[in-house]
Amino acid sequence: MIDQISNATQKAHAIFYVTKTPNPPQKGEEGKEGTIEKIQKQLDSQTEVWTIYNKPINNPRAFKDGLIDGSEKESLKILDEKMKGILGKHYMGYEAVSAQMAFYGLSQALIPETDFDKNKQKFLEIFKVEELLLYKSHFKPLAEFIAEELLKNSRTKIIQSNCNKALKVVEQLQKAIKTTIEKRIDPTIKAMQKH
Repeated sequence: MIDQISNATQKAHAIFYVTKTPNPPQKGEEGKEGTIEKIQKQLDSQTEVWTIYNKPINNPRAFKDGLIDGSEKESLKILDEKMKGILGKHYMGYEAVSAQMAFYGLSQALIPETDFDKNKQKFLEIFKVEELLLYKSHFKPLAEFIAEELLKNSRTKIIQSNCNKALKVVEQLQKAIKTTIEKRIDPTIKAMQKH
């Protein structure tokens, strides 16, 4: 199963790092890979990496300042800088969402009097309609981002990806030729010049 996941992510054009905290992923310690190293290992020349910040919101009043407050914006800016520093051109940025709030906006058949139902009602007291929950949670914008930003120019991205793969093969060939010259041809020429 792990090999199948690894193979799929190496062929993927986008990898999502999903986090509930606006902090960069942990780096590994001696002998143990961290999240960032695991992501890095899965990258191929065509892969884009995006962070999805899934903000946990249990209280609708937490939305008075919008989905992301000032300190979270600052933390996400630091996350972007660190991810860009480690992943380079592969890192594209972040998108924010509150999946729990989106769940309340999408759910149609919650069991009455359960915590889920009670929480949904709390959110609807303030936001009135499910559609507004989907908008405020940034679920709709996230869906549009995936449908438009990631899928637009997909043909161009595939062509670019194939060019990157071809370039990688050419670079490996250059390296093999250089190694052959240094280890086999140069010593043979030097040996012939001595005689």
